[in-house]
Amino acid sequence: MFYETKKVAYRLRGVYRVHGTAQTLHERCRTHTALSFRIRGNSTFTSEDGIYYGDDNTVMYFPSGINYTRVTRGEEELIVIHLDAFGEEEKHLSATPNAQTLAPLFEGLLYAWEREGYLRAMELFYGILKRLSEIATPQKNIPVVIAKAYPYLKEHFTESTLTIATLAELCHVSEPYFRRIWRAHFGKTPLQSLLDMRFSYAEELFFTAYYSVKEVAHMTGFGDEKYFRFAFKKRYGMTIGEYCRKNSLYVTKYNME
Repeated sequence: MFYETKKVAYRLRGVYRVHGTAQTLHERCRTHTALSFRIRGNSTFTSEDGIYYGDDNTVMYFPSGINYTRVTRGEEELIVIHLDAFGEEEKHLSATPNAQTLAPLFEGLLYAWEREGYLRAMELFYGILKRLSEIATPQKNIPVVIAKAYPYLKEHFTESTLTIATLAELCHVSEPYFRRIWRAHFGKTPLQSLLDMRFSYAEELFFTAYYSVKEVAHMTGFGDEKYFRFAFKKRYGMTIGEYCRKNSLYVTKYNME
């Protein structure tokens, strides 16, 4: 896929917030590559290799040199990254739906591009590719009995109301049985898997240096800032501020402490 950075390297041209209205556009031999996150809107893209749909929370990739027709219905809002691509770039469109966890990362990248310079923006861009890879890459060889739960967890782990009982119910098995099968396959409990996803995402959000602790607590599904700080210190053995300083993270919008 296009986010396999061993095959291609990128150079940022610009990052923009785009507002559009209903229209039909014919794109011919575009000279740059683009990656977009559709905050809201609905568009259909038709190219030689197929039809792609851009709805809310969809990430789309447009390689240079391709032709396509876009039909947009109503108003839309996007964050768009323009790039130069070097290497073995895949020459077809790509759409990744249900990528809502990328919204804050695109917002952080836009802020970095406008306020913090090129190198900082490139750091965040490759962080977006990493997150996109995690979303788009399926987990293999999951036991059939819990197969529905893992993609559901990947999509909904930021929801504070998500419980292990919900995952078990989704698989139509009892919660104790679900926990036992999950642990046997993943080597950890379902709760540990959930917390791993939330903390990994929290690290990415802190890396943007754009969001407050309170915002990160809510965006990762912890909900309560006080509990999030407690859980973070229990996991990492240090406060959030200490963690950010140790890892050379910095804040431009809020004070971590």
